[in-house]
Amino acid sequence: PCYYGIDTATTSQLIASKLSVEEICRKIGADSLGYLGIESLKNMAPPLRDDLCHACFSGEYCIKKS
Repeated sequence: PCYYGIDTATTSQLIASKLSVEEICRKIGADSLGYLGIESLKNMAPPLRDDLCHACFSGEYCIKKS
């Protein structure tokens, strides 16, 4: 879950937690599906590179969780 306001209570609510890439493609009618790595995500916004929150992908939060 994201502690910064995204309304996803548990990871089980995310489609990728239950289905493979091929299964997701079939479910959504896509020809292909790919994921960016964290470094690629950071490279897309160089001015924000060090401040970009990626906790929902990596589990690494900018501040300590309470």
